[in-house]
Formats: sequence, C-alpha cells, structure tokens
Amino acid sequence: MRIAAGILTIIGGLIGGIFFTEILHELGVYGAFIYMPMLLAGIGGVMALRRVHWGWALAGAICSLLFPFTGIPAIILLAKSRGDFFPREIVIQDDKRHECLTYYEEEKKLRLLYEKVEQLFDKSLGKYEDAYFKARKARREFWSSMEKIFEVREYMSHAATEIVKRKKEMRIAPAPASAMSSAWLAAYLDYEALRGPSSIVASSDPVKVAIQRERAKELFMKFSKSLHKAWKEEREFRKRLNLSSGEYQRIVDYAEMAVAADEWLRKLEAECP
Repeated sequence: MRIAAGILTIIGGLIGGIFFTEILHELGVYGAFIYMPMLLAGIGGVMALRRVHWGWALAGAICSLLFPFTGIPAIILLAKSRGDFFPREIVIQDDKRHECLTYYEEEKKLRLLYEKVEQLFDKSLGKYEDAYFKARKARREFWSSMEKIFEVREYMSHAATEIVKRKKEMRIAPAPASAMSSAWLAAYLDYEALRGPSSIVASSDPVKVAIQRERAKELFMKFSKSLHKAWKEEREFRKRLNLSSGEYQRIVDYAEMAVAADEWLRKLEAECP
C-alpha cells in the first residue's frame, strides 16, 4: 500500500501539476510558486517510497489531489500504511527478558550511586561557596572556604573516576540493552571529564581563567547531551522490557539497598568536607 501510495502521489502531482500550471498560465499567472504543488507531490511520493518522513509524504499526497483520480487513492493508501513509517518496538521476552532484568538492576544501582554522589557534592559545594561569597562581600578572609571548595572538587574528581571504573567492570550487556549501556558509559566518561583535575586548577592569570571557564562550559554541554541520550535509551529499554510498576519498584528498592550498604560511598560521605 505504501509503494502504491508513493507512485500514485507522483503521478497525481505530475498530471495535476501540469493541468494546474496551464490553467494559471491561461489566467496570466506566472512565477516559480505555481510549480510548488507539483514539486511537493514529487518529494512526498519519494518519501513514501523510501518509507521516511510521513508528514512530507502526506503533504505530497494532498498536493496530488490536483488530479483527484490518483490523489484520493494516494491519501487513503498512505493513511492505511502509516504504521510502515514507524517501526514497532520488539518486546523482550522469556529468558532474554530475565537476563535483561538482571543487568538492569546493576545499571540502576550504578545510576543511583552517581545520583547520591552528585547530591553529596552539591550540598558540600553549596555550603562552602555560600561561605566564600559572604566572606568576600563582608571583606573578610575567604581563603579557607576556597581551600575547602578545591578539596571537595578533588573528591568529586576521584568519585567520577570510581563510577567510570565500576561501569567498565560491569558484566557485558545483553544485546537488547547494549544501546542503553553504551549511552550510560558515554555519559559517565563525559562526567569524569567534567569533574576531572582540570576543573580544580586555580590560576591568577585572567586569560587562563577565561580559557578554563570556556572549557568547563563545553564539557558541561557535552555531558548534558550524553546524559539526555542515556535517559532516552533507558526509557526505550524499559518500554521493550514492558516492566510492570511492581517490577520497576522492586529494581529501585534493590538498587537503593545496595547503594545504602556501599562501603565506598559511606567512606566518601565520612571523608568529604
């Protein structure tokens, strides 16, 4: 049906477009714009044949109504074959689903660990940054707060490296989870780069400071994009798993208990200023 719709769209656009332009010429109307319906019908027909951009295909079919003998069937067939443009997701089942659930528990645990680390550092940095700005405003000594900020950032750098290390040590992801796994690895690597030693270095040179800030901005944008992609891949993976609310809550509960008992995290919470 889709192929027939594409062919009919092109034929209708060509024949109808010729009639349309001849009528406009008889009325004394000229210009490139009078060929637009014919052009759109041709583009839409090609899109239908290639099974991409359903919106363009529909626009082309509408333009082919200039020759209704092919335009009307083209729209009907295109509407019926709309699903061809949006491939259906394959639901993960049976043993493969059990394997993916087991893997997802590990992935969820690491992501919760990352979130706990970020919450810890946000709280610590916020506390010392507030003290720093208040001291500067009151023209008091502020270097002690600066030292604490650098110390927290150093812990952040080590923590980011630990998260990447754990991600790389995880079992190989089953095929259905490979896209999600790769996306989260890319996000954690970008997180490590963002929180790396370069973010700790202080300099009195204004040029170096400006370069450092611009670099930090670039790293943050890159991390934001990779994090968004990882979230998107995880949502798609969860759809394919067809998780019930009970199954998802069980995975979250297991991950939270595992993170709460994590000795490395407890040590970090105790040592971080």
